[in-house]
Amino acid sequence: MGFLFEQLDVYRKSSLFAKEVLQFTSHVAPKNYALADQLRRAAMSIPANIAEGWGQWHVKEKRQFYGIAMGSTNECVAFLEFAHHQGMITTDQLTNLNKLLIQVAQMINGLSKTTLKPPQK
Repeated sequence: MGFLFEQLDVYRKSSLFAKEVLQFTSHVAPKNYALADQLRRAAMSIPANIAEGWGQWHVKEKRQFYGIAMGSTNECVAFLEFAHHQGMITTDQLTNLNKLLIQVAQMINGLSKTTLKPPQK
């Protein structure tokens, strides 16, 4: 059966992004190791915080974790620009990964907004 958060599109998309980051950072030059490590950590933080937020009972805590996921999403944008500048990714890869991050950011915003709605009767 699995966990309910695994059915969320935002979790799936952010996990896809993290997997792509893990793939292209698996073989980096030593000079780019720190950048690759930071990018991997930020990328994995997105689905991890979505999962953790989903499991919280209180709205305040849910929104806090979704906010951390959004912060990690924004952090990835900066790290991807640095990776492109260092020649770790192509312009096409940068464009595609940024498009995926835009979708993830929009979905996190939507998820966060749904936590503000009163429960349906």
